[in-house]
Amino acid sequence: MAMSAIVACNNKKPMLTQAPQNPAETPTSQQTWNYGQLTDTIRNAKVIAHVKNGIYCGRGTCASVSIIEVDKKDTIRVLELSSMHSDFVQGEKVSIKPGKKPLSSISLPTIAAYDSKNYKTYYGTILAAN
Repeated sequence: MAMSAIVACNNKKPMLTQAPQNPAETPTSQQTWNYGQLTDTIRNAKVIAHVKNGIYCGRGTCASVSIIEVDKKDTIRVLELSSMHSDFVQGEKVSIKPGKKPLSSISLPTIAAYDSKNYKTYYGTILAAN
């Protein structure tokens, strides 16, 4: 059943991951991922890369993956649960509202050039900047 939920959530080579409690529990493919919790909305950030999850989730939990430049010195990874908005293009200005860590496993698309990089990773909702 878990595999069918993964395939249903994502048409872009899914990757199953647990929402880790701490970095020691992070799956092997994401050992460098460092999870945090946003407390405030980030404004005027810039999209470096974005891959949406493909379709609505249903029984499984899915997330889009975005690499976001917060300022010239800080780049983060944002996981947006059950995201079905339009694709964000590279260089687009966005805001990121804090999101909650899921209670279950999630299916993620991969961004090969960025998946092994040690960006702080947050759950959030990405909105076009006003």
